[in-house]
Amino acid sequence: MAAGAWALRLAGLALMVSALSLPLMRAPERPVETLVATWAPSPSEFAELEGQLLHWRDQGRTGDPTPLVLLHDAGASLHVWEGWVRALTPRHRVLTLDVPGSGLSGPAPDGDYRPAAQAQRVRALLAQAKVRRYVLVGQGAGADVAWAIAVADPHAVRGLMLINPGRPAHWPPLWRLARLPGWASISTELLPRALIQVQWDELLGPAGSVSAVQTDRLFELTRRSGNSAALPLLLAQLGAPQPALPTDMPVLLAWGEADAVTPLTPARRATLGNQLPQARWAVWPGLGHWPQEEDAARTVTSLQQWLGEAAGGAGPIAWGAPTAAGWSQRLSSASISDWNSR
Repeated sequence: MAAGAWALRLAGLALMVSALSLPLMRAPERPVETLVATWAPSPSEFAELEGQLLHWRDQGRTGDPTPLVLLHDAGASLHVWEGWVRALTPRHRVLTLDVPGSGLSGPAPDGDYRPAAQAQRVRALLAQAKVRRYVLVGQGAGADVAWAIAVADPHAVRGLMLINPGRPAHWPPLWRLARLPGWASISTELLPRALIQVQWDELLGPAGSVSAVQTDRLFELTRRSGNSAALPLLLAQLGAPQPALPTDMPVLLAWGEADAVTPLTPARRATLGNQLPQARWAVWPGLGHWPQEEDAARTVTSLQQWLGEAAGGAGPIAWGAPTAAGWSQRLSSASISDWNSR
């Protein structure tokens, strides 16, 4: 058979495969109202601040003078902290929210996802909730927002925990696609569910695991109307340069040792060591880029130890400054106690 005929047959086969697979990939964006029953049961609340819808939860011990505020990564949602919330709420008031551009909060009306803009939205919500002093925890893009909040209002922030902060060195598949031209117009109608599983595969470390429910959640909340267009704008802000923090502010830097997205390279260690010389460090062997969801019990123990309340660890944790000798210095609660006494 002539080469031209073979080429026509192959082209026809490709078109047929595309036609058959297209319905399997079709997953139109969904209005937020269709997702609330599944992903925003009690104690979820919704607030509207300056035109921005915010999905948030306020849980735990009432009367806690210094609540914990937990901020998630780009494309995630407040649900990634549920394991931590269960562990922390017996002793703490804990606030979580879907940071705009992700989850049920959806896109920012002005399209501004710079850390300073996101920080302003979070601070407005905290003011509405009458939270004046708090400990901040941020992971990934949430770490950038937490840093910006600490810069804007250092006297309100009584401690700062940053998990896997900084600009990615490797982009997982969903994020790679989101950075391509034309993503926003195509992704409003098409998103293969299998892509979400591949996304998890690259976010997880070898010791991490997620359930089918977690995969369904990530898929469905990615389909929330407006989130597809917001994702590339969020990703463009990851690892943006940040102003200096007070050098006596208590800081805990934490990392999944197997994080392939923002690996803790010697250069990254050195940069953070210069920016945050006062920081303590925790490294979780075998965990990846979303360690708090991969192994909630082990990772929340690091926070509890930093706050001075955990009797022991739930797995190997290495503390101290990341030097050639390794992480050897045991964490004490002195630094955070001194700051909080002001």
